[in-house]
Amino acid sequence: PQPSSSAQYASWAADVAKRYAPEGVNTFEIWNEPNITLFWQPKPDPSAYTADLVAAYSAIKAVDPSAFVISGGLAPTVAKNHNISAIDFLKAMYADGAKGSFDALGYHPYCFPALPDTYESWSGWSQMDQTSPSIRSVMTSNGDGGKPIWITEFGAPSSGPGGVGTAAEATALTQAIADAKTTSWIGALYVYAWQDEGTDPSNDEDWFGLLTAGGTPKPAYTAVAAAIR
Repeated sequence: PQPSSSAQYASWAADVAKRYAPEGVNTFEIWNEPNITLFWQPKPDPSAYTADLVAAYSAIKAVDPSAFVISGGLAPTVAKNHNISAIDFLKAMYADGAKGSFDALGYHPYCFPALPDTYESWSGWSQMDQTSPSIRSVMTSNGDGGKPIWITEFGAPSSGPGGVGTAAEATALTQAIADAKTTSWIGALYVYAWQDEGTDPSNDEDWFGLLTAGGTPKPAYTAVAAAIR
């Protein structure tokens, strides 16, 4: 689904900001993975998303000028089944007038089964700044080189069809956190996810947790604790 109009979406965003600003909430991410069909139906539309982003940014800032607005975390996907690669979607966002309507760029640099520090042309982590073009190069060419990337999701499944195992899950998070600490333009990193959602061996989504579905710490839990200590 998508908003029926940018005006309606802006009105809703303002209501959210009004409701939660008194509780100290002032950070907002505008949508999740708008570049893939799963989250923007019937198919991704950079122009429509950008219109919603611009409208929501203005509405939220009118309610709370100190609010911090992150653009929707882009998924590292390939261009098929109407999905649009993160780099191409970002290019289109800038062409459609997104500049000035986000305080940080949201991005989900998943790279499994590779590790963050292993270059692969298809890796979401590599595409952040090592490919040509990259997320960073598009930002820089549009005058946003000083703006941070907020990694609003990152992780790897320990099991499932795309599972990497518990040791590699831990290593991926260790490397990602180390890179985030030493990279000036990474403003934040959010781990996906706290706890496994289930135990279905056919579903990758069940296995991204730092804890098992039953609440037992996985090696990733210990690794993250050590990395952020």
